[in-house]
Amino acid sequence: MLRVADDAQGRRERQERHATAGGHAGGLGSYAAVGDSFTEGVGDPAPDGTFIGWADRLALLLAAQHESRRRPAAHSAVTPGPDFTARPGADFTARPGADPAVDPGADPAESAVTAGPPAPAFRYANLAVRGRLLDRIVAEQVPRAVELAPDLVTFCASGNDILRPGSDPDAIAERFEAAVAELTGAVGTVLVCTGFDTRGVPVLRHLRGKIATYTAHVRAIADRHGCPVLDLWSLRAVQDRRAWSEDRLHLSPEGHTRVALRAAQVLGLDVPADPDEPWPPEQLRLPSQVRRENIQWARAHLVPWIGRRLRGESSGDHVRPKRPDLLPLAGTCTSRTRAS
Repeated sequence: MLRVADDAQGRRERQERHATAGGHAGGLGSYAAVGDSFTEGVGDPAPDGTFIGWADRLALLLAAQHESRRRPAAHSAVTPGPDFTARPGADFTARPGADPAVDPGADPAESAVTAGPPAPAFRYANLAVRGRLLDRIVAEQVPRAVELAPDLVTFCASGNDILRPGSDPDAIAERFEAAVAELTGAVGTVLVCTGFDTRGVPVLRHLRGKIATYTAHVRAIADRHGCPVLDLWSLRAVQDRRAWSEDRLHLSPEGHTRVALRAAQVLGLDVPADPDEPWPPEQLRLPSQVRRENIQWARAHLVPWIGRRLRGESSGDHVRPKRPDLLPLAGTCTSRTRAS
């Protein structure tokens, strides 16, 4: 009975911490993203060939909110570009504002009087690596996230496990919950992600029941541990094929942008656009065109993916996290470090 009471008390404390973070998102001064290709940003390429992705886009929104609170009388030093939602590869550079440290024209005395001593700058780490299964994420990334101890961790994993033939969503959820428990005991807020509704996705539509089962588990885990939930299943915008890249396994730049906007909403931020804004009308495709596209997709993406699985290979075998440390958002959010 005592343990039940302790668990309930711990859940209430985590829920209060989550409510505080969500209601005052500017209080989130650091963020670490944990996961696989979804969180690494595959499908959302930057001009230099690296990846941006929803987590980088969320980091920029969080940084802008944080800056507006730490320097209320000055312009934000980190702001989303004016085309944040207007085009793929939106501007993710940190921009100097009226800060004496970066703006020679600012009046230091006036800034000190109006703004006071600023809080530390927002910091961001992205530990995600494409192709990672849950157990390896838990072994490699979760301990690092605990060590970094940020104010926020997004933990989106298990997608690659669910896709594997014969995988058990109940067993996967048990291992996922153990990692959630470890994270919630060490960091401020842990945001978890459901699976996508794949009813309109070729091949993956046959896994819809398994994904729905896992999604139900994620919601129950979030309730038990007081975690905010990024509900991808209910995000209607990503059910449009234009939200997905050519490989149909990863989001397109616009899809990543909409997920970032929804995540920001979940955390209590004001967002510059509605993540579920309807897509513009699409030109009708003939059945023959659809069949031709499906055949081309199978040759270019499905067959190679199956081949890697049969050979025990992963697209992330020689990839390292793009932001392994909590660092300020200066320059660009994306940097790629590969194993030699």
